[in-house]
Formats: sequence, structure tokens, C-alpha cells
Amino acid sequence: MQTRSAVEIARAALREIFPTAPEDGLDEGARHLARWGVEGHGTQLGSSAAALMYIDLARASQERQLPGDVTAAVEMSAAERTWRAPSRRG
Repeated sequence: MQTRSAVEIARAALREIFPTAPEDGLDEGARHLARWGVEGHGTQLGSSAAALMYIDLARASQERQLPGDVTAAVEMSAAERTWRAPSRRG
């Protein structure tokens, strides 16, 4: 699959997950999601690491609304990234 196609598929998925994210945020989140997938970081994630990746994708996508259970799962765990975290935006 070409990189552009993978990013477009990731962007469509993120649009469903993060309905209030702006267009440029979805583009950025999709690039991260595609890169992490190619690098193999999405395989065999435990629930804590999956919650951490969800929060990183929300940050990259500029989504402001996060489910409380996702935030709590990360706060109560010692999950660590195997992927490079997105840089923080204002």
C-alpha cells in the first residue's frame, strides 16, 4: 500500500474517532498513525499502552475531548511508549 493511501485511510478513521478535531489536526494525527503502524508499534498493545497511544493521537489531531476512562487508564498505569510521541501543540 502506498504511504499516501495509508494516511488517507488513517485520516478517515481518525475523523470517526475525533469528531471535533480540525482538518489540519487530522492530517497530523494520520501521519503519526501511519508511521507508527509501519514501524510496528500498534501490534500487541496492552490496554494501558493502547490508551496512551489514543491520547497521543488525540494530541496530534488536536482533539480536546477525551473519554475519562482512557485518561484514567493512562494515569493509573506505568505504560511506556515504544513510539516517538507527537510534539506538544499549544
